[in-house]
Amino acid sequence: MLTINWRTDPQLFEPEPVGKTSWLNANELITGGRKKDLFLRDNQILNLFPILVRRSDFVRRTSRDRILARFPFLVLTSDQKAFLKKKKLLLAEATAHYFYSSVNRSILQWRDRIQTFLERGALPFPVMRVAQEVWGTNKEFLFAQNKRAVSFTSARGEPFKIPTKLTKELAYLAGMVNGDGNLQRYILSIVDFSLGNIEQLQRQFQCLFAQEGRIQYPTKNSFELIITNKWLVRFFSFMTDQPIDKKKYPHLQEPLLFKTEPLRTYYWSGVLDADGSYANKNITFTSTSRRFAEDFLQYLHDKGIQATWRSQQDQTFRIYIPRKFHAKYKSFAKCFHPVKRREFQAITKGRSIEARYFSGFNYKALINGFFNFRLLKGLSVIGLAPYVKQIRRKRSKKTFAKLLRVTATSIRELETGRYGLNLQLLERMLKLEKQSLMPFLAGYQEPLKFRMRSSQPVRLDFRPNKSLKKIFSSLIFFENRIRLPSDDEELKIAVERHFGVQIKKAMIINKVIRDFVTAFCNFSRKKEKKKS
Repeated sequence: MLTINWRTDPQLFEPEPVGKTSWLNANELITGGRKKDLFLRDNQILNLFPILVRRSDFVRRTSRDRILARFPFLVLTSDQKAFLKKKKLLLAEATAHYFYSSVNRSILQWRDRIQTFLERGALPFPVMRVAQEVWGTNKEFLFAQNKRAVSFTSARGEPFKIPTKLTKELAYLAGMVNGDGNLQRYILSIVDFSLGNIEQLQRQFQCLFAQEGRIQYPTKNSFELIITNKWLVRFFSFMTDQPIDKKKYPHLQEPLLFKTEPLRTYYWSGVLDADGSYANKNITFTSTSRRFAEDFLQYLHDKGIQATWRSQQDQTFRIYIPRKFHAKYKSFAKCFHPVKRREFQAITKGRSIEARYFSGFNYKALINGFFNFRLLKGLSVIGLAPYVKQIRRKRSKKTFAKLLRVTATSIRELETGRYGLNLQLLERMLKLEKQSLMPFLAGYQEPLKFRMRSSQPVRLDFRPNKSLKKIFSSLIFFENRIRLPSDDEELKIAVERHFGVQIKKAMIINKVIRDFVTAFCNFSRKKEKKKS
């Protein structure tokens, strides 16, 4: 005779029914010395029952509650169906006891329901839990533990799978979800700027969970993968401590389940594919969560990499890996993001200390004689607030914003000059006036400056010219910095006046200028001799 019910079942993690914000997760259980409760055998097979089913699922709130529809239905093999069909009366008696005060049906009513479930080929997960308790010697037969995943359906018959083993693929997806994902009660979503990456993730979810989801387009430059399955949401929340229906950043931390190699590296590779950057041959990771950033810093330390830590003005935390550790990082890290992977592969091994010298302008990067500023990613223009007001004319901010596919707040902030105007939005404005980007910028009457993110605004030339050539010919270029010859005060003043930038310690530290020379200049390893 079964002696436990849903109120006393020791496999369910919480001692009392609690809301989803108070559900125990893997980190808390491991920290509390309960790691064995996560597995069925030898720390190899995940115990999915208490992960997917919570004690609060059994609580009846109204007489109309469909309690059984709250649970995943375990898909049965033909042997399992045959075994349970012979035992259905005994199973019905035990199930009636287990569900007492949650689903109050007689033993005969439960027998008929179980018969219906067996004909359908799937049992509510708690009913299978009852079968496991009654026939404990047949536990492996009932749960088919040799599988890498267990097949389920929802109450409506929608199929999905849940992995039972910790794999590299699962660790990577967990990192992506922690980085760019969001968990709501029924929906798991991931947003990324690359459609190729979203399609790649879609295939991975199909492979691991038999859930393809759908792709949405929240903005012109972002793509979102939506998977509607509350048990996937519960699974990832449990594995990683990422909360459901709450802001994730105060809770993010490295999952203890993935703390061993190679799972740890694949997890952080997923996080870096979401929130990391390999642009301009730099390796950086940025997070709003201080604790999460510290966990990544510790991971790098354990790998023998001494990274630097910076707190940003926008209340984010950035970790920068020095170039002398790039080769070591590339020896173990993974990158599967289709766009970032190209940048990852381009990272040089070690630090380049070789000087380069200006050898002429890159005329292939010009368009109609102008420098093609479209090649400078993330460039914004400072000083166009009057133009935005002028081009709006008598239109309301709301109407004008809709025309440009932005918010009215954005238009108001651009007209006050609070923010710079990015080139993509400027080109949409110019299209209304049938104007081209570079001739407009070159012909604008008021002085303009340019910036990228939080860099200092600077002036830029629109065409190659003798003055710019003379300045560049006097500078020394390294892979990630620009240096002036020592004690050349005249050149320093000339550079400051030309670009409107402040120079400290004979170094030009400005992302806009650095990207400008990378895009529009050619270099040689030897300095050209001046013609007499």
